[in-house]
Amino acid sequence: MMIMKIDFEEKFNSLQEDFFGKQKKILVNSSLKVYYGITTENHLRISFMSTIEPLKLESTKELKVSLGQESENVYWTCFDLLNPKGNKVFYAFCNDLVDSITEQFDESKALLHLKNRYHAWKSMFKNKRKMSPESNQGLFGELYFMKHFLFKFYNLEDVIDSWAGPNGYSKDFSINNTWYEVKTTLSTSNTVKISSIEQLSSTTPGNLVVIKIDKMSEMFNDGCSDIYDLFKSIMSELTSNESKEKFVDKLLKYGFDINENSNIEKYKFFNFNIYNVDDNFPRLLESDIKYQQIGKVSYELILNTLESFKKEI
Repeated sequence: MMIMKIDFEEKFNSLQEDFFGKQKKILVNSSLKVYYGITTENHLRISFMSTIEPLKLESTKELKVSLGQESENVYWTCFDLLNPKGNKVFYAFCNDLVDSITEQFDESKALLHLKNRYHAWKSMFKNKRKMSPESNQGLFGELYFMKHFLFKFYNLEDVIDSWAGPNGYSKDFSINNTWYEVKTTLSTSNTVKISSIEQLSSTTPGNLVVIKIDKMSEMFNDGCSDIYDLFKSIMSELTSNESKEKFVDKLLKYGFDINENSNIEKYKFFNFNIYNVDDNFPRLLESDIKYQQIGKVSYELILNTLESFKKEI
């Protein structure tokens, strides 16, 4: 079943100030009616109207859930975004809630789907971890590589399953009979840091991916200039509810947080190269460390010396 994606960013941005406190209806093929608008407190809202009493849902600090009865056989389930910094995540959240009830013509089942989908997102609006600029940059590179390379060559659900970096594994992606370790660096840099021996150590040939970017001002926007843009885009491409939940869960493990100013970190993609990592590639292995007294080892690779290992993309 192909579900039409709704551009909630465009819809919310098109609302005028004199529309505050009102709602507009969205045509959705479902037993529930869907509305969007801006509250009198200037909060973005998506609402679901049913003829039966909705299921109880708990609010978070960033997302208010309101349940109420307007009249006989008219009940509301409303979700209000309290933190405007999370608007890009909220747009994806709205789309996913609508997806969950589309083609659901039994109200009880539709409300249960709505509840289950909200619970899958709830932790996203409660996360309080902080991402460092380095983590933000690294996550941007992994998401960019996922969307613009891996999605073109592998099944989307398999790519989400293969994303192992957030789980603390040494390789960012392990899929089929190969693996990809992604490094994101500035376009002016001629080195990449390998932070542990395990990152490029494997008996199976794999790939070192080097993504080069430029840091930009807060005003820059090319549609995929920050991790929120990429998050929203990837969520819109995933069709499996299980894959969406896994994706959100892995982002949380990474430290993705709608409550901080991560969206201020803006980047412009410069280029990326993939290098074949096999027995001939210049890397440090466990066998190279001859002293048990030596612990964690990191090193740098000089990129312009790796031309012979570069793959055609």
